[in-house]
Amino acid sequence: MSFSDCRSFLNLATCDFPLELGNIVENRRQIEKIIKDADNLSVRWLLFPPLALTGASLGDLLGSDYILQEAQAALVELALSTAALKTIALVGLPISWQGQVYNCVALLASGRVHYLKAQTVLQEESRVFSPWDKDKSVTIELGPWQVELGAKDIFDDYYGCKLRLLQGREVKERAAFSSDLQIYFVLDQKESRVNSFAKKKSRNETLSRLNNCALVYQGASSGESSAAYVYTGNSMIFQRGSTQHLSQIDEEVVFKPINIHLSKIKAWQKKESYGLRRANLNGENKEAFNISLEPKPLELQELEIQLPENPWLPEVLEEKNQALAEIFQLLIKAINRRFKLLGNCRSVIGVSGGLDSTMTLLLASEALKALGQDSQNILGVTLPGFGTSQSTYDNALKMMEILQVRVKEIDIKPACLLHFQDIGQDQNVFDHTYENAQARERTQILMDLANKEGAIVLGSGDLSEIALGWCTYNADQMSMYNVNHSLTKGVIRELIAWYIDNKADSALGDVLRKVLSTPISPELLPLENGQIVQKTEEVLGPYVLHDFFLYYFAFLGLAPQEVLFLAEKTFAQLAPKQIEESLKGFLRRFLTQQFKRNPLPDGARVMAFGFNSLDWQMPSDLSIALWLQQFEE
Repeated sequence: MSFSDCRSFLNLATCDFPLELGNIVENRRQIEKIIKDADNLSVRWLLFPPLALTGASLGDLLGSDYILQEAQAALVELALSTAALKTIALVGLPISWQGQVYNCVALLASGRVHYLKAQTVLQEESRVFSPWDKDKSVTIELGPWQVELGAKDIFDDYYGCKLRLLQGREVKERAAFSSDLQIYFVLDQKESRVNSFAKKKSRNETLSRLNNCALVYQGASSGESSAAYVYTGNSMIFQRGSTQHLSQIDEEVVFKPINIHLSKIKAWQKKESYGLRRANLNGENKEAFNISLEPKPLELQELEIQLPENPWLPEVLEEKNQALAEIFQLLIKAINRRFKLLGNCRSVIGVSGGLDSTMTLLLASEALKALGQDSQNILGVTLPGFGTSQSTYDNALKMMEILQVRVKEIDIKPACLLHFQDIGQDQNVFDHTYENAQARERTQILMDLANKEGAIVLGSGDLSEIALGWCTYNADQMSMYNVNHSLTKGVIRELIAWYIDNKADSALGDVLRKVLSTPISPELLPLENGQIVQKTEEVLGPYVLHDFFLYYFAFLGLAPQEVLFLAEKTFAQLAPKQIEESLKGFLRRFLTQQFKRNPLPDGARVMAFGFNSLDWQMPSDLSIALWLQQFEE
């Protein structure tokens, strides 16, 4: 299966260059060279500083007939000289019309000027420029072309995306940001002052994150006048709040191409209901200028794509730790809310010594601490069966001892053997019946103990297992409240590691490290020489891959070809065949196991995604052929 849809990625760039103030000929020459360099790198959109042909700090000279004529002539020459190129350049210059001068940006590509966008809200009072009427559009003669001059600032691109060009104070308008726009170009000709770069960075980063968009910012050129102010050519690119490029003070050409992941941005915009409400409120439906020029193809295999292996958590350590602490506190609050509804704080937990039950036990213990309640309210039950290893058994008992919970041990083997006899199951045939009978026996015991105790069964099934259907129907699939409902396997690993560093004493920390180092296993098949033979990741593939697939396929809704492409870029250390086989397995399981997700117990969603009926709906009897056929193309 190959991924070749170049419309998922758009290559764009911002460029500061040390223009020569008033030297239109030299500025045109520099801009032409940069456009050619950009085209060689398959850049689709290229943003230059404000008034790049003339300079923004020429003062009253910007209104002189000579400057206006020379700038217009240079623009025509620039367009004609780049006729063989596919890059769309946004180049600023002053344009005169009916005795007024306007601060404009020319959109040029493939040998002509396609459009002139005029500034509608001036950045500050100007002796030269007039604001353009938002509702006005005219056609002017420009070299060999008739070109529209107007206030259209939204562009429909060949890539199936919408881009908006904002100049100065236009950014602050109420309707400047909309839920159906993916990329914003922002031109700002304000001078640089102490701390102004940090403020601009913070503002643009926030705008990008809140609007689920890419934001490309370019300040006035570093070549502008320093007679009264200083200009440093600030340039920035953000993608959903993530910094892709920053340039603060530089006397050289700063040209930075960035690949914007359009399909990811569109997916996030669909996810954010706030954006939909905001779009309805501002009621804007501005006419867009269509750019149907076919782009220069991107060499997808050469794209520099840096994605985190675990997309469910922030990459920056400080932010990740903060997120983990918040997850922990939210889940504690959820558990205690359930205790209050129950009228007591008693719970029953099946403790296997594995990752998931360990997470549930730690959360329940901390929830009781937060309420000032005794840990004896927890009944921890160990249920050794045919595949229980000595190490997980010891870990379970040691954890419960350290946390001072009540402990009950029930060996399920005799009950299972009797059940096998009742249903005619050969105890030496290690099939699904053999495995599932053990899982259901454990769940029956936990449920009945909860009734006896006047307690609730706190479940431990995680989001990764729920997605894959890696659970037994009406067994570990079921509980009275599932605290791990929205935690992937990878997030649980990170939470336990965080707990070791921030909350556990040395004795508990030692046990938790052993839990982290134990192979993931349901432990339902007999041991061989005392060792676990049933290792989940050897059957399903690595959970780190499945969590990645879950994020991009189920949560963001990207196509399987693109998910595979992103995974191969992200997990370069793994063989492409292994990644593809894991993805096929993920799709088969995910698309056929909805029947296990439909009757899930309550469980608070504290992460971005979950499978309760409020967050996810899909039929349990769909055909999966459409998804799997993509591997045969």
